[in-house]
Amino acid sequence: MTLVLLTGSDPFLSARAVEDTVRAWKRSDPDLVVEEIPGSAGDIRLRLAEAGGEDLFGTSSILVVTEADAIGDALPDLLGAADTALVIAHHRGGRGGQAALKELRRVAETTVDCQPLKKGRALSDWVTAEFRRHKRRITTDGLQLLIEAVGTDLADLSSAAHQLSSDSDADPIDAGVVGQYFRGVAELSGYQVADAVMAGRPTEVLMRLRQAQIAADGARTGPAIVAAVAGSVRQLIALSACPPGMNDVDVARQIGAPPWKVKQLRPLLRRWRPAQLAQAVTLLADLDARVKGGLREGEQLDAAQKVHALERDLIALALD
Repeated sequence: MTLVLLTGSDPFLSARAVEDTVRAWKRSDPDLVVEEIPGSAGDIRLRLAEAGGEDLFGTSSILVVTEADAIGDALPDLLGAADTALVIAHHRGGRGGQAALKELRRVAETTVDCQPLKKGRALSDWVTAEFRRHKRRITTDGLQLLIEAVGTDLADLSSAAHQLSSDSDADPIDAGVVGQYFRGVAELSGYQVADAVMAGRPTEVLMRLRQAQIAADGARTGPAIVAAVAGSVRQLIALSACPPGMNDVDVARQIGAPPWKVKQLRPLLRRWRPAQLAQAVTLLADLDARVKGGLREGEQLDAAQKVHALERDLIALALD
């Protein structure tokens, strides 16, 4: 039996742990099938019965149980399945399921801590390790500036570390390099605006837009922000075209996004219908033209008009 237990409620660390574990297991057996099972006892028993009837799709499987708190009396079935499959169980620290958690801890081959990181040394150490994942180093002053510019969201910091490692040849990466990319933080603020737009949080959209304007110290933030929102819309369109039931790892490979991003996007499909996505593409194309100068030939918008158009249209998308 091979069982990995994730404990803690941080969504990025949890998705990363699943991604890393699945990748490691697939190196040994590339034909492994990833099967995600919701956490209720009834769902677990039903899916295990289906998988057993299909001989686990005729191949070995990785079973990802997303809500180990709710396993309840399905625990024997789950541990029985672990005799022939690799199991990842995620316990988010809820009050329920303590008996199941105790048994999972006893039998787990590995336990991964996914508790939210505290600010300070723990966060700095994590960011430093994130650069090591890319075989790069970052100086102390570069690290401080990056956290000041980007914030403490792990997904944003991971994206920033990936971008700096991919685009810069510097090693170690210092404050000068970080400043070239993120002193204005327009691009990164764009991702934060995009997340708020796609999730339908208009108040946060306005707040993030105002923060981007202040942080950029008058620089043109509009095109970068529109590009980030348009990128999220394109990813959601690509996700909607994937076959139902395709696991996050395979979807990520198909749409060109990390698995944690796929997990973040999936709930948004319930909010965004195909017609809305099509309208968003058109609106963002028009908005891109406006923030770059004007939509019609000869039209020139001043800075205040560009900001107004940006706020108006992105808030409208969030309210849609």
